[in-house]
Amino acid sequence: GLAAVIGRPFTFGLLAKSTDWDEDSLSRALEELWQRRIIDGRGGDAYDYTHDLLREVAYSELSPIRRRSLHRRIAGSLEELNAPDLEAVSGWLAAHYDAAGMAEQAIRYSKLAASAAKQRFSDAEAADFIRRALRICRDFPETAKRDREELELLITLGPSLVTTDGYSMPEVGETYARGLLLSRRSG
Repeated sequence: GLAAVIGRPFTFGLLAKSTDWDEDSLSRALEELWQRRIIDGRGGDAYDYTHDLLREVAYSELSPIRRRSLHRRIAGSLEELNAPDLEAVSGWLAAHYDAAGMAEQAIRYSKLAASAAKQRFSDAEAADFIRRALRICRDFPETAKRDREELELLITLGPSLVTTDGYSMPEVGETYARGLLLSRRSG
């Protein structure tokens, strides 16, 4: 279940950091999954499910409460293991924090992932990360703080939309119109 929540190739180190199992128990569990051909080695200490359907079944067997808990553990472990370069895993962190119900962290890492995407001149990817952050932000109760956060996200989204879609697309106009409304509302 933990490996399924990770959602992509995983390392022994990430599993070990994300669980309270001892190293020997974890090794035996991975060995059993490998012998049953549920997981396979991907080089080094990386592993992955042999088929995406196996991952989906393992994930669906977890209760929503357990999923949130595991997403939270994995996100914390990813932060700890990648502390020198969080930008490299920021999109992954954003997804895990979102699934864990930790909205503020999900927004923070979505913004970091968008910034990294823009540095690679991937405006479409940056826009997707900001849209995800906006979706999360709009679930907050309407407050001045939420409006400021949404405005900041809209200001970030606008130029990426112009670059990818052009000025004439309706989403560009809607983004700037909403930004103007929030700007006026906050004074």
